[in-house]
Amino acid sequence: MANPASRPGRPDWLAWVALAVCAAAVWAVFGGVRDFSFVLWDDDHNLQQNPHLGVTWENLRWMFTDTGYVRRYIPLAWLGWSLDHDLFGLTPRSAHLGNLLFHLLNTALVFLVIRSVARIWPARETGSDPWPANVAAALGALLWALHPLRAEVVAWSSARIYAQSACFILLSLLCYLRSVESTPGSVRARNLRWASVVALALSLLTYPLALSYVGILLVLDWYRPGRPAAPEISWGARLRTVLVDKIPFFAVTAVLLGVTLCARTNVQAVGWKPPVTLEQFGAVPRFLQACYVWAYYLWKPLLPFHLSPYYTRLVSFSPGDWEFIVSLALVGLVTGALFWRRQRWPGVWLLWLCHLLVLLPVLGLTEHPHFTNDRYSYVAAVPWAVAIAVLILRLWPRRALRFTALLVAGAVIVTASALSLQQAAIWWNTEALGLHMVAELGDHPRRFEIYSRMATSLRAEGRLAESNAYYLKSLAGDPAAADRALQQARKLEAAGQLREAFPQYLLASQLRPDLAEPKFRLGTILMQQDRAAEALPFLQDAVRLEPGSADIQISLGWALNWTNQSPAAIPHLEAGLRLQPDDVAGHSGLGTALLAIGQPREALAHFEEIIRLNPNAAVAHMQRGLALLDGLGRKADAAAEFETVLRLQPDFPGARAALDRARR
Repeated sequence: MANPASRPGRPDWLAWVALAVCAAAVWAVFGGVRDFSFVLWDDDHNLQQNPHLGVTWENLRWMFTDTGYVRRYIPLAWLGWSLDHDLFGLTPRSAHLGNLLFHLLNTALVFLVIRSVARIWPARETGSDPWPANVAAALGALLWALHPLRAEVVAWSSARIYAQSACFILLSLLCYLRSVESTPGSVRARNLRWASVVALALSLLTYPLALSYVGILLVLDWYRPGRPAAPEISWGARLRTVLVDKIPFFAVTAVLLGVTLCARTNVQAVGWKPPVTLEQFGAVPRFLQACYVWAYYLWKPLLPFHLSPYYTRLVSFSPGDWEFIVSLALVGLVTGALFWRRQRWPGVWLLWLCHLLVLLPVLGLTEHPHFTNDRYSYVAAVPWAVAIAVLILRLWPRRALRFTALLVAGAVIVTASALSLQQAAIWWNTEALGLHMVAELGDHPRRFEIYSRMATSLRAEGRLAESNAYYLKSLAGDPAAADRALQQARKLEAAGQLREAFPQYLLASQLRPDLAEPKFRLGTILMQQDRAAEALPFLQDAVRLEPGSADIQISLGWALNWTNQSPAAIPHLEAGLRLQPDDVAGHSGLGTALLAIGQPREALAHFEEIIRLNPNAAVAHMQRGLALLDGLGRKADAAAEFETVLRLQPDFPGARAALDRARR
């Protein structure tokens, strides 16, 4: 017998108070999302870079005919964003506020659905007291609305499609339940039933989240109180009645299922692949994946920790993995046990059927890899919220149990609210989201793509140093990145484009810190730009990595010479000459270093070796002349060297002035 105070069309002040409390709680937990930013997690493709947003005839045609931009047919989702675009500019604030408002509306709809369910399937006779139904409905709605699994839909702009689709399907369910409550065959009942059909169509046109909704209506009708009992009507006749009643729902679902499958098989954008074939992903793995999803959304709401937009368990798995065997056993045992006890526990059996049916569209039957996303629980959690409210109503007449139920529900709501605040915060911006995802991914290869998204976002914000750091981390997942950078740098340097070559060598050095070549080339480029002090660290690292390279040893020696560290340069230049005795640069550098520390005779030997190797080396003659003049005071011999320099290169810098000094 229904509660008189709870009849539709007779609102009571307590229901409005309960709705206000629910709205205030949702706003307190999720209100901060209106200040969040767009994130590089589909927001760019769906919202920021989508050229089809805005209400124009051309865009409307695209919304309702395109099946290639994304892998789902979602015309009303595009229309909703287009209205936001035209009215409010589709800013991060307007996008997130839209999500929040939809979630507030959905919370109210869950509350009203629970009230209707409590009237159709009365848990306990409560007389005219309005408190039990309203309190139970409010607690059920809050447990649904404030659960941390809801955070993704509320805090992520692109997830509005789930909130919008859920809004229509909850409205459809509410209209259907209200039609059941109305006088059979009345105008009100017919109007509500057709309103339910229209709302279903609107939901499926937003996102195909409710493709199994008609199945839920079937089981709700089959187990609805007031249906004729089996002795009064045959099983077949009863089934025909239920099915005929659902023909409009079947028709809408069939049409939009066909369009959805067409969109899924014709998607062309953002790297989506066609559905996997049975050869690629067999029937047994698909069924085990489905069992895993059914089981996952049983236990995950009870343990809502380590939540993330990206879960890797279904990316690759073996049918023999223990999680899938346990899931298969759990789903099979629960289904079998509840079917066996369905006469004794019809409500529990009905709840389980709803759980199985509501998750059908998100089992990934056409997908591999598939993901158990938090957003898939947005509608799937509604039957459980209703069940919890019904349980509270059943316990209400017994004071001790009522107090315990209210205490536990309150504690769970407070805990869930705290977790939701924390979970929503990860969607603050791309960097916050990326850091959270990387922490949850651990060493999974997908983390490199997340680093790349973070780098792109920070570069757009002008935070170049941080962007480069994340970019380097993203390239660490590409074993060939260092080789490509090194090859590109070589080509640029060979073409004389040193400025362009430098960052490529730097990138190769950072990606492969064990390679000496990029560090060596960085040092030599800096030396060519007269930046010896900056070249030193690169050349010192290169020598440490490859001490057997004569070129690296000699280059480091020259860098030390140029930074007035000649004593430190000598060992490196000597090492280079041991490896490459005829190296002109090595002899020149060592001679210069010896001359700087006051050993002109030893320096002369190296300059003379250069002249022996290349008699026309003007630099060597100049160095020998300076050693003779300034180191040994042999002016005549020095003058002869300077004359040779001017003969070989008349404009040699400083040669004429040195000759004048030698002749004085």
